[in-house]
Amino acid sequence: MDSRTLDHEEAFWRTQYRSRPYVTYGARVDDYLPAYRYGIDASVQFPDRSFADIEDTLSRNWIRARGKSSLKWTKARLAAQDAWERMGHIIAALKVAAAATAEKEGRELVERLAQAPDKLR
Repeated sequence: MDSRTLDHEEAFWRTQYRSRPYVTYGARVDDYLPAYRYGIDASVQFPDRSFADIEDTLSRNWIRARGKSSLKWTKARLAAQDAWERMGHIIAALKVAAAATAEKEGRELVERLAQAPDKLR
């Protein structure tokens, strides 16, 4: 995942965290950002696993990953899962786009080769 995508995700969560149902009034973005980053990182690291599959591991490691966040895992879990699910949708969309691009490029290559058969001999 490139840094622009990660920067975009952090900007998204900075502006949207207050709208999430698990965020209490007066909560600070600095408490939630580490959980969002944690979910994003985990979804990139384990793209073919479900959140439930790795939740125990994430729970055990939250104390080290949370930095200055005051959130306990029970609260951070909701934010991490939210970011995990969003990133899963983004990764799936990127895969579809990459496949479509590869298919288009393949068709264009076949067309070019068909137009110039003598150049291959």
